[in-house]
Amino acid sequence: MINFYYDKITKQGPVPNGLPSYTYNKSAFPYPYSMQTLLPVKPICDFWITSVRNGADPVLYTKRQSVDNLFYPIEIKPRYSHMSLLDLIPEKTLKRFVLGNIKPLFLAQSLYGLGQMLWVKKHIDAFIEYGIDPNNIKVVISDINNTYKKYFSPVNTFVFDWWQVEAQQILNGVDDKYRAIMDRPLGYMHKQQEPKYLFSLENKKDSLHGITLVSELILRKFNNNTHSPVYQQIYDPRDSRIFDKFRDENKNYGKEDILKNIMTKGISTKVEDAHIKILIQPYAGYYNEEYPDEITSIFTDFELWQAIYNEQPLIIMGSYQIMHYLNQEGYFTWQELINENYDRILEYPQRAEQIVNNIERLSQSDITSAIEKLKPFMKLNKAKFLGKDHLFRFLNLYDRIRND
Repeated sequence: MINFYYDKITKQGPVPNGLPSYTYNKSAFPYPYSMQTLLPVKPICDFWITSVRNGADPVLYTKRQSVDNLFYPIEIKPRYSHMSLLDLIPEKTLKRFVLGNIKPLFLAQSLYGLGQMLWVKKHIDAFIEYGIDPNNIKVVISDINNTYKKYFSPVNTFVFDWWQVEAQQILNGVDDKYRAIMDRPLGYMHKQQEPKYLFSLENKKDSLHGITLVSELILRKFNNNTHSPVYQQIYDPRDSRIFDKFRDENKNYGKEDILKNIMTKGISTKVEDAHIKILIQPYAGYYNEEYPDEITSIFTDFELWQAIYNEQPLIIMGSYQIMHYLNQEGYFTWQELINENYDRILEYPQRAEQIVNNIERLSQSDITSAIEKLKPFMKLNKAKFLGKDHLFRFLNLYDRIRND
């Protein structure tokens, strides 16, 4: 197992490190929590609770207790805070960090992308400036490819597919965190109804990959059952990340105007259930000069696992090679129905074109019969997802952190 140090441990469990105060109300939530919104740390011991529920209980220490390889979990909230962790952690604990008796463990398993990783890095840089040895600082992230390891260097990063584990808990009915305290993930507890359309697409954020796919669908007259927000950031419609400048001009005719209209006006359609879910992930890596490596990052999310739970075929516009990752995890994808070559294309415009090629082909087929043949495999996927034992996943993480 792993040794966790908390500044305060109650009879009900540990209090999240970095919380200046906490409350306890058994009727609301069975563990200590906080309702303060401006803090950089989560309001509950999120990772610890999920580890216990998977039989991977860390050994807990507090006050003057000490042991080799003692880690101090700091759960970073996926929401920006201007507050410094150095002002929230007791001075006596900070001194033990400097001495190397306790090692800071940043748990950033709920964060996506460079923008949110920057929040973690600012705290880490402050710790190093304070005098804490970077070799004693560890970071857990959910990017399966560990593409941010150079970004956090010399601090070491460890990967953990948080949402596969957490979504299993939620969809098995253990969702008290989200009913009582935590922000609910996108698509929370959606129950699939009888499909009315070929596909559904809900672009919830003003993302590059989202606008790229939505615009390609509309360009090729597939504009039913699609939602997209008004964009806060307006991109150049000829930006190569959303527009293929090398494609035949006839194929691109009208694309720039479509991109402008979607970004400035949005598409406010109410999305109904469909045979195929096109999932626009909340984050996907893209080409950027600040950190080019992140283009191959892989994040899973609650909606992905919920679609597997709902036995629904998926097309995913998001992380590069995410279908390949699902196969590695032992899940069937939908290759009998969907040409998944798009999963191996880095560039969003070309990937979007391949996805819409699939939609065009499927629009001319007997989709009901095709999906009927896949139902046994989708049932196996659901059973695998719900029945997976994640104890080894936790133990493997603990072992890597301890032996780093």
